[in-house]
Amino acid sequence: FVGGSFTGNPKISEEIKDIEKMEKKLTILKCPFDNGIRCMQKFGRGVYGAANGPDGIAKHLNYPTEEIPVREFNTGNPEDTPKAQNIITETVKAKQTPILVLGGDHSITYPIVKGIGKKLAIIYFDAHFDLRPLEEGVISSGNSFRRIIEDPDIPIKGENMAVLGIYNSKTEIFNS
Repeated sequence: FVGGSFTGNPKISEEIKDIEKMEKKLTILKCPFDNGIRCMQKFGRGVYGAANGPDGIAKHLNYPTEEIPVREFNTGNPEDTPKAQNIITETVKAKQTPILVLGGDHSITYPIVKGIGKKLAIIYFDAHFDLRPLEEGVISSGNSFRRIIEDPDIPIKGENMAVLGIYNSKTEIFNS
């Protein structure tokens, strides 16, 4: 909840009690990482800044958050992405509660799903499918969902994924 007063209305008071209970059952993780996009600039694509998203969202939540320590890996160096992804995966694995992760670019999706380690469905919002192959071995925000589908250790298949927001792009990479 952002702002406002919730006193006086019994229904709202009960909803607040439910939120207080939920606080013990949900962990919100901020993942300020956009090196997947930064690495795509090598190919003339991508606008970084998604690493600022988690703080921007969290400041409007009246809910505690934890930060995954990956900021230092927003370097544009492709070798830093797997290091950050290992930290993301291990952080998610260690949580004993359901999680909500505020990201960053879509390169964080693969290590989050890997950390969860069980079958689930994914609904994501994007203008692109993010199913591109790795280009020159670079892990990017554009290939995380392909990596999820192709990884035999992750029990998610394409039929368990839905994307909302796809549009027809004039950029060649999205039309091949």
